[in-house]
Amino acid sequence: MSSSFGIVGYGAYVPRLRLARAAVVEANRWYAPGLAGKAQGTRSMANWDEDPITMAVAAARDALGPADDRSAIRTLMLASTTLPFADRLNAGVVAAALTLEESIEAIDIAGSQRAALSAVMDGLARVKSGVGEVLVLAADARKTRAASTQELDYGDGAAALRLGSQGVIAEIIGHGAVSVDFVDHFRQSGEDIDYAWEERWVRDEGVARLVPQAIGAALAQAGVAATQVDHLIFPTSFAKMESQLAKACGIRESAVVDGLVDRIGETGVPHALLLLAEVLARAEPGQHVLVSQFGSGAQALLLRVTDKVRDFRPQRGVAGWLARGVEERSYTKFLSFKRQLRLERGMRGEQDRKTA
Repeated sequence: MSSSFGIVGYGAYVPRLRLARAAVVEANRWYAPGLAGKAQGTRSMANWDEDPITMAVAAARDALGPADDRSAIRTLMLASTTLPFADRLNAGVVAAALTLEESIEAIDIAGSQRAALSAVMDGLARVKSGVGEVLVLAADARKTRAASTQELDYGDGAAALRLGSQGVIAEIIGHGAVSVDFVDHFRQSGEDIDYAWEERWVRDEGVARLVPQAIGAALAQAGVAATQVDHLIFPTSFAKMESQLAKACGIRESAVVDGLVDRIGETGVPHALLLLAEVLARAEPGQHVLVSQFGSGAQALLLRVTDKVRDFRPQRGVAGWLARGVEERSYTKFLSFKRQLRLERGMRGEQDRKTA
């Protein structure tokens, strides 16, 4: 791939509220005592008025800044598996909120946990074709069944990448993909909650078999040895899974990036890009960053950091969003904000008067 194309800006967003897992475990102890082993740490929790659209806008603003010229952006892609509208262009709503030109193309991308990486590769192809810069956004706010392991493992969040050819801070030099209808979880149309298979099946027959193929293809395309990888990003809530992948692929253990699961949970589609934003904020020129994600197969991107990485800083960045977190210990508030618990709002709350 040409070294003149890649990431020219990045950003992220993590909701301020962080639900204490211990509060969830305590509330469900009577029903699911087996959750006690997951009582450590917190998970990010979207507020009652936050959804993938609002979080994507916040991540984009983190990447763009208030004074940036946005006229160069000709395409906006929004990747998510929890978009609020089934028949309305969610990316179009985001574009309007960002005051982008109406002549841009806005695209929704969904269907798997690796949708964001697919969007990055599609966006890169558009940049190389000369259409202009591409803004790739990813956001998720998944619902789970109460007292489930997913309720503790998941988190809410968003990430943003600006792709272009001027001021490239990280070149995308390798790509690998494996498309297999391996079912680790699924959600049918009309349903709100995923149906998930057991962890051992997903870990041993899915991740361990498919992800190394995608990683190997990305490394081979770039002509980079596994030992040259400085940062390995692989979102997962499975304990030690990143280390197992590193060993299987010949990547140094020291390259494994902390997935932030103990602090914000695993945020779904945006998590790989969110971790990439965290890494780019501290990466050194010349380093190689390998980003991979599992979902209906696997996908991997290999990036090489340039000298320009020191010239860009997001408005707040992942570190800033993490620092502003406030612990929430009310489990019923969490359920209410997820619209899984209907609270009495009184007579005057029975009629919802929507804004014109």
